[in-house]
Amino acid sequence: MIPQIALAVQLAVGLIFLWSSLSKLAHPVSFVEGLSEYAISRTMLATPIAVGVILAEGFIALSHLTGGMLASGVFGGIVLLLSFASVLVVVLKRGKPVRCLCFGVTQQEPVSFQTFARVGLLLAAELLLQFLQRAGLHWNTPLELTPSDLLAALLCAALAVLAASWVIVAPEILIRLSNAVPR
Repeated sequence: MIPQIALAVQLAVGLIFLWSSLSKLAHPVSFVEGLSEYAISRTMLATPIAVGVILAEGFIALSHLTGGMLASGVFGGIVLLLSFASVLVVVLKRGKPVRCLCFGVTQQEPVSFQTFARVGLLLAAELLLQFLQRAGLHWNTPLELTPSDLLAALLCAALAVLAASWVIVAPEILIRLSNAVPR
């Protein structure tokens, strides 16, 4: 059962990073402009940072979705997510509204504690994969699966992403529900 869970987690992370990198790649100039809102580095560094983020996310997605160079992809994911988390801490401490840009510039979601929670869940998933790899657990790569097993793994991954997204917004839903109940 653990190898199947590991594969579902691996694919879920891969799908999220694929979505993230492709959405940024669709509007690279706007992504560079959006990065300048963060005011973390000099504006002239926004372009190389944007290129690096898109390439890193693309590599992480491919490594997770194919199983090729997975250890490197997991390590890269951990480094990238820790970097994102540190930037989010700075942005949240400032209190100035900044667009998230996690899934491209078309998303107008501001950076929030939900953004931080999403990064935290992804980081936990990557740390789990790294732990399982270092413990010597082996699971089939997506390329080794039969089409029906791959479809089942992708469905489990999609359900894991959906469940995680509900966990992230659950506190907000509960607050809204409690405010909607007459007293």
